[in-house]
Amino acid sequence: FKAVIYCNRATANGKRPGFLDAAIADCSLAVNLDPTYAKAFYRRAELRLQAGKRGPAIDDFTQAQTLDSTGQIGAEAGRRLFSLRAQARAEENSRNGYRGAGYGGAGYGAAGG
Repeated sequence: FKAVIYCNRATANGKRPGFLDAAIADCSLAVNLDPTYAKAFYRRAELRLQAGKRGPAIDDFTQAQTLDSTGQIGAEAGRRLFSLRAQARAEENSRNGYRGAGYGGAGYGAAGG
């Protein structure tokens, strides 16, 4: 029951300016009290994204999906993971100068083979 209280307080604090770190800490307390509480992992993941901590957020979304593999939290965590991974791939491709097929890549266009 205490885990739920901390998770709910994290939701409220996450909406208050200047309380993002406190909200993440509350989710961490909830996770420590109940390591099977998928919603706490999911909520912490969302808060970590707000804080710019994508790697730890992905870890939390993965854990939420694992813990609630057939439920609503797990499904939403799966959607968020898919989106974050696609975004990371797009950023990586952009950094590497990849533009996709048909944009001057080897084997495409008149100069290609």
